[in-house]
Amino acid sequence: MANESCDPNGGGDSSDVYGCTYPAACNHNMLATVDDGSCDFASCIVSGCTYENALNFNLLATNDDGTCLFNSGDNTCATDINGDSVITVADLLLLLTDFGATCVN
Repeated sequence: MANESCDPNGGGDSSDVYGCTYPAACNHNMLATVDDGSCDFASCIVSGCTYENALNFNLLATNDDGTCLFNSGDNTCATDINGDSVITVADLLLLLTDFGATCVN
């Protein structure tokens, strides 16, 4: 009887499914039961702007490349309360002056 193994090296079981078994890999095979060393971790990375409020937000980007563009009037740093582009004690003091206040919606 011939060896009906799926293993190209002649070993293994006929029910083995070879492929990439690492879930974080670009070519992850959910059906694979034996890792064959083919995992690819780079081809699915899409660089671009991942900040949703940016003018050039890229929904498909998986890696922020620092190219985000914003309107000049937008405060891109939420903790820079006074808008001077520096986070200092002055921002904390402004926050504390409103601490405990009730916001009206």
